[in-house]
Amino acid sequence: MKKASFFSLLKLRVNAGYTGNENLGQFSSISTYSYLTGNNNNFGQGVTVASLGNPSLDWQRTFQTSYGLDLGFWHNRVSGYIEYFDKKTDPLTVGAEGTLPSSAGTGSKYVLNVGHLSTRGWTLNIRVQPVNIPSGIVWSIGIMGSRYKSLYGGLADKLAKLNEDQTKNKGLLRFTDGYSPDDLWAVVSRGIDPATGNEIFQKKDGTLTFNYTTDDIVKVGNSRPTVEGGINTTLSYKNLSLNGTLRYRIGGYVYNEALYNKVENVGYVAENLDKRALYDRWQKPGDIAQFSNIKNTTANLSSRFIQKDNHLIGESLSLSWYTNAQWLHALKLQSLNITMYTNDVFRLEKIKTERGIDYPYARTGSLSINVSF
Repeated sequence: MKKASFFSLLKLRVNAGYTGNENLGQFSSISTYSYLTGNNNNFGQGVTVASLGNPSLDWQRTFQTSYGLDLGFWHNRVSGYIEYFDKKTDPLTVGAEGTLPSSAGTGSKYVLNVGHLSTRGWTLNIRVQPVNIPSGIVWSIGIMGSRYKSLYGGLADKLAKLNEDQTKNKGLLRFTDGYSPDDLWAVVSRGIDPATGNEIFQKKDGTLTFNYTTDDIVKVGNSRPTVEGGINTTLSYKNLSLNGTLRYRIGGYVYNEALYNKVENVGYVAENLDKRALYDRWQKPGDIAQFSNIKNTTANLSSRFIQKDNHLIGESLSLSWYTNAQWLHALKLQSLNITMYTNDVFRLEKIKTERGIDYPYARTGSLSINVSF
């Protein structure tokens, strides 16, 4: 490798090991009791079961292997790493509440071992310096990205009660072997019928119907993005420095709650609505509309409300200036640093979601002056 002088770093690394989960509570495997004040008998003060322990409980632990490549070129003008990881958590531990019938007399403090979870993915971190003049301009760009996917296994029907609760409460998650905890489940929608303004649903056998039934719920998307990460850049010229950070997401689906609760499932018109509830809904035969008949005030949770989310967010921007010039000494100062900062600069999204009152944007700006005497 001596002839490959353009390499400043080339390292291949492999790691393997177990990690445990210590967040289960120290009494998950043994029963604990609490005193009943005022309930005494001939043998002393009465007690009651505070939590029922599971003596056959195993530790939840994860075996992980990772393979990484650290790189540096041209005196680290280009540097970074790429890493692939594979981890398996076996067994999983879940609270018994919702997994056992109520006749079992257990609550969420009773913990069970159920199935396993496998996760595979990669991370990337690259930094480039297109310009590097130490006495003048230094410009660097950093790109970070990651992707991973998880799959359940060994659950069988042990979490069927949780799946029933998800169906009953219009939840989008399911606990099923061979599927991901990030999968989104709903009935497939084929849009709004131009003749009637009613939604068309697809059954599991591929046929179409106007009748909604939870028996036709299937996987319709995954909330985990294809790639997500950040981009940051720093440009320095003598004592002046400009720094910006972007965050991006490519692929992945989200449940657009604004469409469901503020456009279709609106109840009375007097309530707080999205303007699309009036202007973008089906009104007369022949209308090609995204939303159902304006007379419908309730909606079924279908794939129509689950949309692909690509976005680019201007997370922060700052400008700073530093000096310890001679003229400061006349003012009895050693140095002066002025920094201007703003965040949430812009947001570009493929879909229209609501932030509004419940979760507003937090655009702020600040100016700081630091003086050393």
